[in-house]
Amino acid sequence: MRYPIDALALTVIAGLLALSVLPLLITLSWWLLAPYWLILLFLKNAALAAQHNHAHLSVFRSPFLNFCYDTVLTQLTGYSTPEWELQHARGHHRHYLNPRRDLTSPVDAAGQMLPIWPYTWQGTRGSFGEARAIARADRQRGKARSSYRLWGHLSLQLTITLLWILWNPLMGGLFFGLSNLICRAMLWWGTYWQHVNAPCTSLYDASNTVTHPWLNRLIFNNGYHTAHHEQPGLHWSLLPARTAAIRSQIPDRCYRNDVNFHLLPPPEKAG
Repeated sequence: MRYPIDALALTVIAGLLALSVLPLLITLSWWLLAPYWLILLFLKNAALAAQHNHAHLSVFRSPFLNFCYDTVLTQLTGYSTPEWELQHARGHHRHYLNPRRDLTSPVDAAGQMLPIWPYTWQGTRGSFGEARAIARADRQRGKARSSYRLWGHLSLQLTITLLWILWNPLMGGLFFGLSNLICRAMLWWGTYWQHVNAPCTSLYDASNTVTHPWLNRLIFNNGYHTAHHEQPGLHWSLLPARTAAIRSQIPDRCYRNDVNFHLLPPPEKAG
């Protein structure tokens, strides 16, 4: 591993995978199954955050180990790491100051802030399409690797998911089919709060920073979003210190310790 603290993330991911497979191995009563599924779905926010971090800075130095980790993460989130790398790292991080080119921006073509549910639908529906478009542009420039990785990982993901469902149709469909579809939407629901009502006139007011300790424990410091925008390749464990270093440059309206971003006033000028 590049950073020993990633052993924590690996332990969490291994635990989430074990909890996801458990209902395929043993029979859970219906009164236990529903809360088990809902709690596990909530905890998968940690997998989404870990995969986000891994897409920016791979956990292992070994390509083979990274591939194995990619495969496990994909089964927990419904996203492949190549999709993250294309849509998020190369799409969002290059264009977050230009809402018209950034799928992640909650600002619509008219310059208005989208409500959360249309935004979540827009992102969930458009994420893979944007990744595919970036990969296709690479291929037209003679760089086909990103396209091969995107489609290869997708094929593997669908094959493994199908095997789960063939093994146990009900539980496989519930814990690796439906769960992953919902996870894709959960990602965008969370992303909304990272960017809603941010004035987006500069690097330091283009996202919201949340320092709430329990939230950041769950999502591996992804609440420190402005520092992440400034240095996307900075390891997640270093984001709190970097945030402290740039605190004076982050507007107060984009910095808080709670998660009630719906209380923020709208920006004077969106985008």
